[in-house]
Amino acid sequence: MRKEPFLRVLLFALLWVFLRLPVFAQNAEAIVQIYTYELDDDFALVRTKTGSGILIDSKGLILTNYHVIEGASSLRIKLLTGAMFPVEGLLASAPEQDFAVLKVSGKELPAVRLGSLKSVKVGQLVFAL
Repeated sequence: MRKEPFLRVLLFALLWVFLRLPVFAQNAEAIVQIYTYELDDDFALVRTKTGSGILIDSKGLILTNYHVIEGASSLRIKLLTGAMFPVEGLLASAPEQDFAVLKVSGKELPAVRLGSLKSVKVGQLVFAL
């Protein structure tokens, strides 16, 4: 039995719940899917992993986890609108801390609106996208 359909239904259900919360609804367009590709024995690109990331500025900087991109020969991202972009490069990474910054080309991409540390109070509910 394949787990993929179940995972897609679960992901859809979670997105439906989260998108009803204002913080997620305001930033949903900045969340991206990341597809990793590796060369097979015949030197063809094969999609191997899927992960997520978030556009941190409108010029195409994406923050993701390092384990998502580790070992990939090529990367592409997909926006909520369905638009696909090739990743131009890895700008920074810290494997030990499990984060990476990617760059895609694009103009006026939907960047996340970050909160301010000045407005956060101890014990306050926070969300991580």
